[in-house]
Amino acid sequence: MARLRGSRAYKDAMASTLGVVRAVEVTYGEANGWHPHFHILIFQSGRITDEQLVNLRLTLSAAWQKSAVAAGFSPPDLHIGCNLVHGVSVEERLAAYLAKMGRDLPPPTDRDQLTARQWGAECELSKWHTKRAKGPDRFSPFALLDAYQAARKSSEKSKFRALWLEYASAMKGQRQLVWSRGLKDALRRLGASIGEQTDEEAALPDCSAENVVAVVSVEEWRWIVGFRLAAPLLAALSRVPSQATADAFRRTARDRREALRSQRWRREEKPLFDILPHVAA
Repeated sequence: MARLRGSRAYKDAMASTLGVVRAVEVTYGEANGWHPHFHILIFQSGRITDEQLVNLRLTLSAAWQKSAVAAGFSPPDLHIGCNLVHGVSVEERLAAYLAKMGRDLPPPTDRDQLTARQWGAECELSKWHTKRAKGPDRFSPFALLDAYQAARKSSEKSKFRALWLEYASAMKGQRQLVWSRGLKDALRRLGASIGEQTDEEAALPDCSAENVVAVVSVEEWRWIVGFRLAAPLLAALSRVPSQATADAFRRTARDRREALRSQRWRREEKPLFDILPHVAA
């Protein structure tokens, strides 16, 4: 991608655009291994004709092929390696590219009934981690965690665990969405409303009353995590979302803490508290 962006062909092709938003998507397949690829949303200052779209695709495809070869890879197919579709009528024109529409959507819930028409370019860029890869032997990164959870054999668990750790190690620190310089200002000048949030602000939960299921104190949560009750608690809350469910786990964590303090734990259970050396001390 760095070679492509630095090429004369790419710079000339992008000269008339307002900018781009780029996202990296990664999937894994048993046959070919990891498949990282880019989704790029190109903003034009005016309408683009079908002829211009074809010419732009041919230019970018050739530039992408040349950049991949220069980076040491086999030349990607000119028709598959780089695809370009018109974004004005997303539902119709993206359907050819997103033949997975409806199949790759997250399972619908009572609160979020997604439809194929709602899965547009913005979802393809920002919600790729919620999709299901095509075929039983292909996985999105978070599907690897689901496979690890469902695996019965220790060998399968080890495989999916290793794959997830490889993905996490390679992608640590990567930005999900990258905006080209000046694009946000250009869109604001055209009347678009683009908000800015820090990572800390984006991570804040919606704590309005209707979204609060249960409340535990910070200290109690530390003990729930320390006694490895967090996953069972979250699973229980998904089935019975109530404060009473959380209270049951709070009491269990409190009882175990008191038992630990009075040294009544059996010897074989003590390794559970290796992650709490200050408590054991």
